Amino acid sequence: MSIVVASERFIFDAEQEASTRLAYEAGRMAHSLAGQPLKVEDEGETLGPVTEFDRELDRYVGNGLRQQCPTDMAVSEGSPVPASDLSARIWYIDPIDRNIELISENDEWTILIRLAQLQRPVLGVVYRPANGLLEAVARASAGIEADP
Repeated sequence: MSIVVASERFIFDAEQEASTRLAYEAGRMAHSLAGQPLKVEDEGETLGPVTEFDRELDRYVGNGLRQQCPTDMAVSEGSPVPASDLSARIWYIDPIDRNIELISENDEWTILIRLAQLQRPVLGVVYRPANGLLEAVARASAGIEADP
């Protein structure tokens, strides 16, 4: 007689570790740049104001993700995703979510890093450097193992 045991195996541990580390590092960069004058550009109704600081953090996080996961695509907020790549693993980066809050010099902005696989969300990291709160959620794969 076999006993069937359901076990949970986390399949995005490495990706969660990398994206969490990058969010923390981007937060440290943000604090080191705090108080410096911000060059603000208006990206229209869809994106609103964007700062060079936003672009710098985007490059940093994107490069880090490409090093960790070289076969994945990394897309910045507001960038179109090529239709031919919709089945790939795609990282979505918003290094400064709520830019207007950063521009207004309040602490209500966050760093967002998300991963989609086969057009479905599988990992998300939200980091708010002002209070050090980080939330990371990853999908788990339920596996079935049979005990002989």
